[in-house]
Amino acid sequence: MARKWWGALLLSPLLLGAALLGAREAALARMEAGLAAWAEARRAEGWTIRHAPPRRAGFPFAAELVLEELALDTPARLGWESARVTLRLGLDDPLHARAAFAGPQALRAGGGATPVEAEALRLRAPLLGGEATLSAERLAAPGLALAGLTAHLAPATLRAEARRLSAAGLPPLEEARLAARSTTPIPGSAAAFRAAEGRLRLDEFAARSGQAALRLEAELGLDARLQPEGHGRLVVTNPDAALTALVRAGALPANLLPTLRAVLALSARPPAEGGPPRLDVALELRDRRLGAGRIPWLVLPPLDWR
Repeated sequence: MARKWWGALLLSPLLLGAALLGAREAALARMEAGLAAWAEARRAEGWTIRHAPPRRAGFPFAAELVLEELALDTPARLGWESARVTLRLGLDDPLHARAAFAGPQALRAGGGATPVEAEALRLRAPLLGGEATLSAERLAAPGLALAGLTAHLAPATLRAEARRLSAAGLPPLEEARLAARSTTPIPGSAAAFRAAEGRLRLDEFAARSGQAALRLEAELGLDARLQPEGHGRLVVTNPDAALTALVRAGALPANLLPTLRAVLALSARPPAEGGPPRLDVALELRDRRLGAGRIPWLVLPPLDWR
């Protein structure tokens, strides 16, 4: 009897290894089939997808596919490049697929590529459908840097939070958050989005810099030239501090500061519940002109969706 127990004990690691190997091979086969089906569906929508042949990895506690030299381009001329993406299914989180991005990254737009430096850039998505999460400990591109990012992605919604964001020509932001959704599933092109009478609703964009804070709500569509148009509302808390920060960052010339402060003195009011003054402005975007009422603020450059 003792020999039988010893034999079973000696065989158990082999049986466990065989079971792990079989489970891993089955998971890898499902991952390869799922990747191929996803790529085929995206190409049918007009995407361009390129990468080296997937390489298997991750034994014994995970099933991994490594994609080298990945490049994605959507019909809207937006895409992403990554030197290496590792797709992973692990025993520690079997209900979610993960993607880890490593090496040089780049944002593709309009046929060009902008280098992006990223640390711990990862995507986590539920296998049974639902909200995916994109996170990074640091992101930096020419003229833009942030210390951390967490974004929650669903087919027609986006919620994101960024920490310590700095952009060329703007004051540094300690934090910023965004909540946006589309009234229709986003199709493959801007023309199709307009044909479906799609609207992008910015439920909230909020940011804070020192003593100043802003909140923006808006609803946008596309006009006959496929340029954004719509309306919104901007609320700035401590607008005088915001003006000072904009001047220090070089976004506004210093000689305009006295005039703008005089305008603020007439338009900014303390809230009924008390606290610092607020500036509450209704915005309108038409023919690429952004303004408040009849007063134009700036003209936006045209968007080329081709």
